[in-house]
Amino acid sequence: MSEKIMSRSDVVSAIAQNTELPHSSVEAVVKEYEAVVARQLEAGGEIRLPGFATFKISERSAREARNPRTGEALSVAARSVVRFVPGKTLKEIGAAK
Repeated sequence: MSEKIMSRSDVVSAIAQNTELPHSSVEAVVKEYEAVVARQLEAGGEIRLPGFATFKISERSAREARNPRTGEALSVAARSVVRFVPGKTLKEIGAAK
């Protein structure tokens, strides 16, 4: 696991190896986890995993921006975005680097 980027398949393989669970079962759980998070956020809720992270929807207000090539003014519409807020454990990992 020394690679800098892990795909879903890599994560599933690592979990299956570390837990000795069948690869297919781990893959099903990971896919369902992603679906649960997506449904909760779509419904306007939050996911809190104490010590790890919080996933929530944030509102970005409309704003004016500039096209970097032409300098032309653009209007950027208001929108909702998913926010990932790291918990204490992840903050400590980031601070150690």
